[in-house]
Amino acid sequence: MWMLIRVVVALLLLGVTTFCIFGFLATYEPPGFPAWRLIYGAAGLMCLAGVGWVLTRRAKAEPVAGSDGG
Repeated sequence: MWMLIRVVVALLLLGVTTFCIFGFLATYEPPGFPAWRLIYGAAGLMCLAGVGWVLTRRAKAEPVAGSDGG
């Protein structure tokens, strides 16, 4: 179940990343605003980092049934 949630979150972040790439490239049309390039670039890189973090994070170990945790 948690892996499915991770994949869905990663796909959503990849969608936002795609939007940021398009926005980044669109800012090169006249009149281009450098601030928007910075915003789109930073948001896209943060989303890519989020995808990596979501997909490589290890799940917490669940306690074994019948153990007292100690």
